[in-house]
Amino acid sequence: MKTLRTSLLGLVMVAGVLAIVNTADAQYNEYEFERKWGRSFSGGWPDYKLDFPHGVVVNTAGHVIHNENGGNQETQTWLLQPYPNLNQSALHIFGSSTNGNVVHASGLALSLDETIIYNLGMYPNDSWTGVHLIDNVESSATFGARIDHWGVVGGLNGQFRNPRGVAVDSSGNLWIADTYNHRIQKLDSSGNHLFNVFRGGPSTWDGPGNHNLNSGADDGWFRNPRGVAVDADDNLWVADTDNHRVQMFTSDGHWFLSFGTSGTGDGEFDSPCALAFDEHGNLLVLEGGEPSGTGDRIQIFDENGNFLSTLGSAGSGDGQFKGASGIAVDSQGSVYVADTFQARIQKFRAVGVLQPPCRSCCPCVDCGDLVDDIITTVCEGFGVTAPPASTDQFEAAVLAVSQLFLKNVEICAGSAAPKESCLELVLSQLPQ
Repeated sequence: MKTLRTSLLGLVMVAGVLAIVNTADAQYNEYEFERKWGRSFSGGWPDYKLDFPHGVVVNTAGHVIHNENGGNQETQTWLLQPYPNLNQSALHIFGSSTNGNVVHASGLALSLDETIIYNLGMYPNDSWTGVHLIDNVESSATFGARIDHWGVVGGLNGQFRNPRGVAVDSSGNLWIADTYNHRIQKLDSSGNHLFNVFRGGPSTWDGPGNHNLNSGADDGWFRNPRGVAVDADDNLWVADTDNHRVQMFTSDGHWFLSFGTSGTGDGEFDSPCALAFDEHGNLLVLEGGEPSGTGDRIQIFDENGNFLSTLGSAGSGDGQFKGASGIAVDSQGSVYVADTFQARIQKFRAVGVLQPPCRSCCPCVDCGDLVDDIITTVCEGFGVTAPPASTDQFEAAVLAVSQLFLKNVEICAGSAAPKESCLELVLSQLPQ
């Protein structure tokens, strides 16, 4: 069943008129290459040489943290002042000589208070697969050590096969791209399994015995998803890698939006593998992850999947990538890329703010018409003709859809209710 199905732009037919998002107010950054650091590992273990950097995050202090997928098995923290050069040492190094090492590390994220580094391991044995919790408190006696480990190899809930991406929402929950199980798992901050997103939507079922039966190309299905990100409203975005598209789900796991197809043009994808949001709420999609890929670029989209711009290209020069696997954005809008197969981290500085032309400015809609359409859309998603007796799941779906619709339309003057009251009007239509 396809739940919360909408048009590609996330809006619906209202009184016979397609309410298309107005992109006239959208903004996005113009970037330029600023710096790089790291060199290919070769003989010895100097601090400045990187071995297949994979995941990258930036903390609130502006420190860049990345892990390594190769033999180094390290997590490194870099302080970007003074100016880092190719041979500068890292601020902190975890792993290799400590028990903070993770074999074949992949995705990387920080806890909300930044006291824990969530370091995914994808090596196929029970000791290394899953989520490794690294102590990130400098005053702690266990600073840099692995203090916990969640998960083993398998297809049951809380088990993983080659997990690649991890993101943390505003409640501290973890969303994990369980790549070879073709699903996303949601865990709470204590590691307890909450539910899966796969085979079309949310489920507590762990799937068939043959995990490959989880794979598919319909809305809400995945083929080897690698990247995840959570937006300001806690919606989940997934880099559906081998379907060459991006999918978006509400915070309770219901499918909402898909965009992209296989290709190298604007809005097309060649193996999207990592995601991040900028300060404008735009989605940055990194393509690549393999040395033989032809993607190796970043595409920028607005919150409705409209293409805005590109950054980077395939190659070995500054601002070019080869099999890049990780992306992060700091509070200043700078973009960091783990350029995996060139053993370096690259930084791009935001140098200006651009505004796209209005593609098709949205008509105003009457709040009453919008309310009817939201209720109808959610009912269709749940396979009913009218709102059922009040249920938490149905109400949550109505709330999520309403917030997304209201974010992208203008309410006509003289409407039954102004925009700020329209949500209350929607909820008032539900059985009490």
